[in-house]
Parts: sequence; structure tokens; C-alpha cells
Amino acid sequence: MIFQWERGQKVLAGRQRAVGKDFAVPAGAWGVSLCERVKRKLATVSNGRVLDKGKPAAEDTRDVNNYSAGPDARPHEPRLPLPVGELVPPVPVPRARSRIAETPSGLEVAIPMKKNWFLVLFSGFWMIGWAVGEVFAIRELVGGESPSSARLFLVAWLGAWTVGGGFIGYSWLWIVFGLERISLRPSVLVIKRDLFGTGRNREFDLNYVKNLRVAPPTFNPLDFSSALQFWGVGGGQIAFDYGAKTYRFAAGVDDAEARGLVERFTSRHAFE
Repeated sequence: MIFQWERGQKVLAGRQRAVGKDFAVPAGAWGVSLCERVKRKLATVSNGRVLDKGKPAAEDTRDVNNYSAGPDARPHEPRLPLPVGELVPPVPVPRARSRIAETPSGLEVAIPMKKNWFLVLFSGFWMIGWAVGEVFAIRELVGGESPSSARLFLVAWLGAWTVGGGFIGYSWLWIVFGLERISLRPSVLVIKRDLFGTGRNREFDLNYVKNLRVAPPTFNPLDFSSALQFWGVGGGQIAFDYGAKTYRFAAGVDDAEARGLVERFTSRHAFE
């Protein structure tokens, strides 16, 4: 249609040049009627919608911000993204790992050890190899015909191998079944590392326990105590000063839970 209109304009321009500048096209001429038809056709199109002939185009007062995306939306209507909150479920709220109980003797807290599955699997496979080496060394030492120098070296190697295997075995059991018990009593703070009901109670006089706080430990491979923390032995998220030394406990909780435990402890004792 637009091409026909342009073609009509070119024809009119050619006729004007042929007869002179004063050439006037009559009202009923073909070129003018074509232009009028184009204008009337364009007037029937409003906001991308073709209206019925002879009816005026009504103003579209709809607010595009109120449109909703859906399968019946028209192509010219914008499709708004669906709310993300209705499709993605919220992150579940983690529960506390510690168990707190009020007893007649004081506040009791039990914290299971946090499972480090890399150490659990690595230590388990290593213990299998350790057991094979242990059996082989004992058989060679008891029934072998090695010279005395070789037997002396084998005794030293077997001693170191047994100590190393005992430590790795204890670490594996502690990570899987270990339980840390903290008791705040009227005069002492008791910390026990419980493994199958066994463990030594460490009692700290509350008169000398100062500055109870959340202090995540830092790893230093050159520090022996820090290296033990890597294997799950010792350390913790909560620290306190006792005389000239700093002690730690609550290794099985995160910072947020540790802050909650400190608030419970400080509500019972000032630690100043």
C-alpha cells in the first residue's frame, strides 16, 4: 500500500514537470484519491490493533504495569517476569546442634562433634592400610629370620607405626561419636570430652575464668595444638582466659550458635 502511494506521488511529480509549476490536480484526480485512501486506512490502526471500518479508534487507557504474563497475552503486550519468591523455596533455617538443659547442679550443654566426612573417609581407608602393615610387621618380628640390625629397626618402626595408628583411630572415633559436655556450676566450669561415656573432666575455678567470648581459631601448621584441631582434637569456637593461658571449647558449633551459648553462659555468670 505504501509502495502504491509513493508510485502515485512520482506520477504526479512527473506530470507537474511536464505541464509547468502551475499544474493543479483536481480534487477527484487519481493521485489525490489514492492519498486519501492511504490516510483513511492508516487512521483505522491504533496501538497495534486494526479497528472496524468507519469506527473511530478508541484511546487505549490500560496500564501496562498491570498486565500479567500468561498464555493468552497478546504479542504486543509486554510479558512481565513472574515473582521469584513464589517459585524458589526459601533456604531452610538450620537448627542448633547443641542441647541445653537446666539441672539442679547448673547449666548443662552437650555438643556433638561436627562431621568432617573427608577426614572420616580418609582415616577409614588409612586404617585399613595401617592394620595390614601392623600385622605384617608383627609377623616378621616374631617368626622372621631377619638379622639383629633389621629387627631393631623393625621394632622402632613398629612402635612409631602403632602410635600413629592409635592417634588416627582415636581421631576417627572422636569425629564420628565424640560429644563435648560443658557444665556451668555455681563455682566451677567443667569441660569434658566424652567418648562412649569415658573422658576426663577439666574443672576451672570461676573466680579465674575471664573474658568468655566467641573467638574462631586460626590454623597454623607450625603450631602443634593447631595441627591437632585439624584432626578434630581440641580447639573450639568459644575461648576464655584462665590465668596466663587461653582455653577453647565448643568445636562442633558455628559462630552464630556460639554467640547464643555465650549469651546463655554470661546470663548466669559475669566472667569478669
